[in-house]
Amino acid sequence: MFKRIGGYSIQLVTLSRVPAQVPYELGGTVTARSVKLLKSSHRRRTRDKWWNELREEIRAHARELECHHVFGYTENTTILDGTTSVALPLSLVRSLARSH
Repeated sequence: MFKRIGGYSIQLVTLSRVPAQVPYELGGTVTARSVKLLKSSHRRRTRDKWWNELREEIRAHARELECHHVFGYTENTTILDGTTSVALPLSLVRSLARSH
């Protein structure tokens, strides 16, 4: 899953760690958190919009730290009494081997 921002793409990667053979530099670690009131009238489109907002927030953090990859990306939700929450601990990584 990637999107081009600021001249380069920021990829959201589900791997929990960078493969050993890939040269990289850790740019930072962030946690994206969000809590929403979940109404029974919420449709999938509303939930998809929420996830897209979270993805854009993650990419904005990566762009500020000049990172090309976000490792550890997963989409998990906890729902309790009509409230849904998500917490995403992520590692932002700069690629040292860029193709030109």
